[in-house]
Amino acid sequence: MPENVNAYDSGYRLEPKPWSTGDGAASDDYGKVDFTNESGETVFTGWMQKTEAGYILRVDEHQDVKLGFETSSQRHAREAAMMLLTEELQVITARHEKAV
Repeated sequence: MPENVNAYDSGYRLEPKPWSTGDGAASDDYGKVDFTNESGETVFTGWMQKTEAGYILRVDEHQDVKLGFETSSQRHAREAAMMLLTEELQVITARHEKAV
């Protein structure tokens, strides 16, 4: 294992491997990205596709693993809720400092 382990080497983040769009590539292959684990095995293939209603993220699973989904607005709402919880817990802790 390398000295400076990155998010891909540690398995924390899957590494993106864009599909070839060179000569001979099928037009349906354009924009697809394989996401590989630290062993180099493809876990998911993903791509964005335009629809009449907007865009859709399509994902093919290549292993039996769970896939969660979080948008940036969902992440920001979760982080704001955690900040509020932290602030409220700090108020409670300060109020009962001798008991803590």
